[in-house]
Parts: sequence; C-alpha cells; structure tokens
Amino acid sequence: MRLTVPITGKATRYPDGRFDGDPDDPVRIAIDIGDISWQAVSFDLDNSTAIIEADVQPQKLIKLAAQPARFWEDLSVAEKAQVSIGAIVVDNSMIVEPKPAEAQARRTKVLNATQQLLEGNTIDELLAMSGLPKLIVLEQ
Repeated sequence: MRLTVPITGKATRYPDGRFDGDPDDPVRIAIDIGDISWQAVSFDLDNSTAIIEADVQPQKLIKLAAQPARFWEDLSVAEKAQVSIGAIVVDNSMIVEPKPAEAQARRTKVLNATQQLLEGNTIDELLAMSGLPKLIVLEQ
C-alpha cells in the first residue's frame, strides 16, 4: 500500500535534484506508523512528505495460559511484562504461528488504521501531533 507521510530532519538539495540527509538530523518519517515495514518510493522536499510502500510483516502470536493466542499489540502491559521475562509458559511455547486468515486480518487492520490516521489529518496536523518541525531543506 502506498502512503504519503510527513518527513522531518535536514537535507541539502543539489541543482541536479539529488539530496543528502544531514548525519546529525537525518531525513525520517515524522510520525510513528506502528508495526509497519516500509520503503521510500519518492520524496517531495518542498512539501515535507515522502511516498512510501508500506506493508505489515508476519508476526507470531503470543499464547498465554487459558486464553486464546493474540498478537503482541493486543496484550496488556502486565501481560507483555510476563512474556518478556518468560513467566508464562503454555505447552512449552508462548509463541505460535498465526493461521493465514489471522495474519491477513491483522495486516488489513494495521494498514487501514495507519491509512485512516494519514488521510484524516493534513501534513501540518501530523507534524504538530509529532511535535517535530517540517523538513529543513538547504539549497546547495
């Protein structure tokens, strides 16, 4: 799925259209887009945006005692703490593979939530939510 996201940081643009990010303040996505892997497709330095190709990687399910297996983001803080220290073990395994339908449902849920966040706000509103400034572009 292609998404337009706000970017922040500092870049130097050259006359031939190339640009370099500043190593002390690199060009980056200005908001937390959650558990999404992405690859940049293009950058619009003038509007502080990038188009990314986004997807959700397969994730294991966490199995807690006497409960159905759930994805990590659906666990409470207390449950996550128990998993991280290995306190809960069910059938010698806390982590199980999701069924294909479960994995696809999670992928759709995560991508749709991210798309709604991005489409429901302007770039300026998203930057304001992040507390980060627009991309600074220095001309070479």
